[in-house]
Amino acid sequence: LTPFGRLVSFGNASSAEPWTVGQPELYPTGLSVAGFSILGLARTAPDTLRAIAERAFETVADGTVTLPVTAEFDLEKAGDAHALMGARTSTGKLLLRVAD
Repeated sequence: LTPFGRLVSFGNASSAEPWTVGQPELYPTGLSVAGFSILGLARTAPDTLRAIAERAFETVADGTVTLPVTAEFDLEKAGDAHALMGARTSTGKLLLRVAD
């Protein structure tokens, strides 16, 4: 991170080992770390989560941000997409194509 940068940590679909950071890493350059759990937020502040989700969807709908598609699968291959998610090796989104 650059000086006074902030690392935001959320999710852990890969079940990665927990990490720790403390004063020696943060204080010299004014770094900060924040994190949250969507499931925890849904339990404790559902209205806040709804507002955040609405803003997030708006930024996708208006093109402010784009969502990377890692792989595309025909609907008949949904099992392959599920296996890829289960392997926890994909990043981005998996797209299922529905034939017209």
